[in-house]
Amino acid sequence: MSLSTINLQKRLSTHSNQLPLWFTLVAAWLAGAIFLFALAPYGFWPLAIVSPAILYALLVPNMSGRRAFIIGEAYGMGLWCVGGFWLYTAIHDYSDTPTWLALIMIALMGLGMGLFHGFLALVFNRMVGKQPFSFAALWVLQEWLKTWLFTGFPWLFVGYAFTEEYWLSSLAPVAGVFAVSFVAILLAASLVELLLRRSSYAAVSLLLLAISTSLWLVNPQWTKPKGTPDLSVSLIQGNISQDIKWLTQYQVETLKIYAKLTRTEWGRDVVVWPESSIPMFQDEAAGFISEMIEMANATNTTWITGILIRIKRHSMPVRISIPHFTIA
Repeated sequence: MSLSTINLQKRLSTHSNQLPLWFTLVAAWLAGAIFLFALAPYGFWPLAIVSPAILYALLVPNMSGRRAFIIGEAYGMGLWCVGGFWLYTAIHDYSDTPTWLALIMIALMGLGMGLFHGFLALVFNRMVGKQPFSFAALWVLQEWLKTWLFTGFPWLFVGYAFTEEYWLSSLAPVAGVFAVSFVAILLAASLVELLLRRSSYAAVSLLLLAISTSLWLVNPQWTKPKGTPDLSVSLIQGNISQDIKWLTQYQVETLKIYAKLTRTEWGRDVVVWPESSIPMFQDEAAGFISEMIEMANATNTTWITGILIRIKRHSMPVRISIPHFTIA
């Protein structure tokens, strides 16, 4: 039998054992969509195991790189279209974007962010002996990339689902959220392998869980008091409705509200205003900022806020050296 005939038979046997593509894509999309409910305020953490386990199960069979990429893309799109759907409120309700256009924008956002899982699936599919360790490592790699690539979008990490589950989140003080994600994904993929009667990976997952649980039971003190007096901090929230916050005619009223709320709080160690609490550019609010800095200096208070910065073209570089003023 010729080599080409053998390769043809392999391809035919591979395709004959595959689920229909439409079914696989729907399953992947739904698997990504349900992950949201593992996070607060829902907090059903088992879904943080089930969701990636479904994706792993869909990627384990032999398939083309194109098919693997599409499956990963479908998972990522479901994850972000549902997990990031709150952006629809900002786009539609507060920016007056038509419903149809807002939905298209959410879909495009999901399509773009889905590329992370798409390339995860593509690389995983090309690995020899696809197994839980490589899957977990690639998962953490794509989470890490989200923290800085394209300015960063560090949302919907698997480790976030275990914030209140100390038997696993005890790894966080040692190695951060990525360690929590790694163990959770390794456990998810190992459970799939266990169903396929390959139990060796589950043993490693249980070992890592035992280490995490031990840290929880021992409960080491990761921090200790310095013996210095506690800081007194005031957080000021003007509760300005978003539909009027940026209106020009309401800007002065907004400044008055924040000035009034802060009047009794000067003298604290720190006074914090939200970012963009001053709804104008820094050069437009220069007088108001100077007044607030004088109050902060007079009362020995650190004032922290955020403001939009405008740097005009063909002008000298803007340098800000105000000791109690932080621009976010």
